[in-house]
Amino acid sequence: MNKIINFGLTILILLIAAPVSGAKKERAYMSINFIDYVGNYKVVEVSLKTKKDGKFVPLKKQSIQIAMIMEEGDSLLASVTTDQKGIANLAIEPDFKFIKNKKGYFKLKASFKGNKTLKKAKKTFKARELKFKSDFLEQDNIKEVQVRASEINVNNEEILPKEVKIGLYVERLFTDFKIAEQKLKDGFIKFEIPQNISGDENGNIHLKVKIVDNKYYGNIIVGKLLQWGKPVVAEDLSQRRFKAASYLNFMILSIIILSVFGLFMYRKKTN
Repeated sequence: MNKIINFGLTILILLIAAPVSGAKKERAYMSINFIDYVGNYKVVEVSLKTKKDGKFVPLKKQSIQIAMIMEEGDSLLASVTTDQKGIANLAIEPDFKFIKNKKGYFKLKASFKGNKTLKKAKKTFKARELKFKSDFLEQDNIKEVQVRASEINVNNEEILPKEVKIGLYVERLFTDFKIAEQKLKDGFIKFEIPQNISGDENGNIHLKVKIVDNKYYGNIIVGKLLQWGKPVVAEDLSQRRFKAASYLNFMILSIIILSVFGLFMYRKKTN
C-alpha cells in the first residue's frame, strides 16, 4: 500500500514540476545599434527586454549571437551575454574589414535563441563604411575643427559620401551639449569654436564630432580633450553643484507632494 502511495506522490510531483504543454511564451524585444569610435574601436550594442505588467524589464544573462550577413551565409563574429541592464556589447578592432554587398552595405545580425519562457528574437543592421577624420586646429587665437569624410565602396575606392549631418558637441555631466551642426559638403566641413565655452578649472573641454543615427552610416564619434574652454573658478563650480542639488531636491519634493495629493484624491473619490 505504501509503495502505491509513494508511486502516486511521485507522479503527482512530476506532473506539477513539468512545464505546461503549449504554455504561452513572453515576447523578447530586441534592438541593435552600431557605433564607430573612430581610431579606437567599433561597438555593436544589443538590448534585450521583455514586458511585465506593462513595463519593459531587462533580460539579464542571456546569450546573444552576433553575425555578419554575407551572400554565402552568416559568419558568426561572437557570442555575448547581456548585463544587468539587458545590454550586450561586442567591441570590434578599428581595422576590421567588413564584407559589403553589391550596394556597398555591410550587414550585421543579432540573434536570441529563446528558451522555455521567452520567444526567440533577432534584429539586423546595415551601414556603409565611412572614412572619417577630424583635425582640431588652433592658429592666431582661432580654434576650429575640420572634418573630412569619404565613403569606401564595394571596390575599396574612396567616393564622396551621401548627404549627412555632422554635429559638434561638448561633453557635459549628464549629456553631450550640441554647439553646432552642418551638412557635409563635398566631403568637408569646418566648425569654429566659440570663445566662451565653460570648461573645468583649467579650461579643459571634451569636444566630440558626431554623426547620429544616419540611415547610411549609423553612428560615428570622434572625441578629444582640449584646453579650449573658459576656466571656471572653484566658486562657480560650487554654485553649479549647489544649483544642481537644489533642483534635484525640488523635483523630489514635487514628486512626493503630487503623490500624496493623488493618493488623497483617490481615497476621497473611492469613499
